[in-house]
Amino acid sequence: MNEDRPRVGTLLFEGRDALETALSPDGEVRIEVHRTDDERAGTWITVQLIDAASGEVLVSEANHRSRTALRFPRAGIVAVTLTDRTGETREFEVEAATRRFRMYREEVFEPLALLPSRLGHVEPRPYVSPPAARSALAGVFDLVCALASLVFVIGGAWMMVAGETAKDRWTGLAGVVFFGLCFFSFLSDWRGRKS
Repeated sequence: MNEDRPRVGTLLFEGRDALETALSPDGEVRIEVHRTDDERAGTWITVQLIDAASGEVLVSEANHRSRTALRFPRAGIVAVTLTDRTGETREFEVEAATRRFRMYREEVFEPLALLPSRLGHVEPRPYVSPPAARSALAGVFDLVCALASLVFVIGGAWMMVAGETAKDRWTGLAGVVFFGLCFFSFLSDWRGRKS
């Protein structure tokens, strides 16, 4: 018997157990089938193709309420048939050594990183809300408040210098500190709206 001849085989996984494993006939790919029972969505069977030498997960896809069929049309190739949530059957071939796949035999092989998008399993991008519109009126309000705070800072400084009692001087210092913080806060908001 010629060992160089490509091996052909078929595996059917019933998915009765929580985990079933098998090895491709050429020994290059380990197949793991995980069963998950969901009360709302029914039974999901996750098929993983793992490089036997490195342990790298090549493919991890879900099969919905169906037996998982895997074929080995030639050495180094695993053909996978899956059913998605809508009941549509998806077939693709994976070439483990080159980390490539193709959906149809007429197609050229593509990088495995593109497989999820071809199967329609790409997670949607998170929504990022656009920055809030900055109104001109809010900018004018910030500028007026900054100028008013500056007036109170000057008044507090005058109280610190001209105050006759310690209470007046401490009150002036508190006014300088408080309204100084208000001034810088309003000024930074105004600059942020302006840019």
